[in-house]
Amino acid sequence: MTEKKKDNTTLVVLLAVGGLLLFQCLPFFFIVGMYVLIGIFGGGVFGFIYFFQPGKVHTHCLEGEDSWIVVDDEEPVLCLSGSHKTVEVKRGPHVVRVKGQKTLDEVGHAIEIKGGFHELVVPAHVNQCFVQLDMTDYEYRNVYKKGEGRPPPGIHDVYGSDDPFDKPSNTYLSHDTLPGYLGDQGYIYLLVDLPCDVIEKSDEEILQYLGY
Repeated sequence: MTEKKKDNTTLVVLLAVGGLLLFQCLPFFFIVGMYVLIGIFGGGVFGFIYFFQPGKVHTHCLEGEDSWIVVDDEEPVLCLSGSHKTVEVKRGPHVVRVKGQKTLDEVGHAIEIKGGFHELVVPAHVNQCFVQLDMTDYEYRNVYKKGEGRPPPGIHDVYGSDDPFDKPSNTYLSHDTLPGYLGDQGYIYLLVDLPCDVIEKSDEEILQYLGY
């Protein structure tokens, strides 16, 4: 066999082996490509929501009096007595004012919404503080029937000033909005408002004040 024929045979063998390897690797390249496309798409969606979608401001309004929530100089939003109200607010600095309809008592807060995923809790008056209750065992894992003998929720955190704060993750603003089952969240919390002087008391006294 001449050298030229040997070279041609070697080339054919190499091309065949390379083609076979490429064919076997196609699923790998396809999967990697899909992950890259998903990552690009997901990053684009995240960026769009963060930069162009509004964040949220949560307010728990006064008992016994309806209130107005005003963001900058925009149209006032009605918040009924004792209810929780969510207002969408675009990215950037703002001034949020909550004003009682009868007493005309007003509290104002300078806030900044950092992006579309940002959620702030804004107190409705100067003596409004919050406690974050761990409802996981109380609502979803307890072995007791509801009523006597049922252990109370745990106190996970307290917010003892009238300054706005970031809404904690896995946290709901009213008992009515708690999910029906635990799911894969791990823990579920409830944010409850109460007078700031109660925050200084013991956990047991706070829970008693809240009716647990």
